[in-house]
Amino acid sequence: MPDLAHLRYIVEDSIGKHMYENAVFLADKLVTMSRGAPDDVYLLTQAFMFTRQHRRALHVLRQHRLATSSPRFTYLTAKCLAECQEW
Repeated sequence: MPDLAHLRYIVEDSIGKHMYENAVFLADKLVTMSRGAPDDVYLLTQAFMFTRQHRRALHVLRQHRLATSSPRFTYLTAKCLAECQEW
């Protein structure tokens, strides 16, 4: 089984290299393996935002009850809602 820290590095590297679909795939696996660790959910949500999958990002934030848990998640939630035009 891959080390979670190494997988996080690969996801961050994929985002940095604009390989967003790869980042979505790996971040989804990372969230599952880490049982929804907030930092991993944040990476997945970022990857969804970069691929313009705003509803999926919003669903993940709500599913893990992180939509308003901290300023960074509140910002992503607001951004998703704005992109979906759900005021």
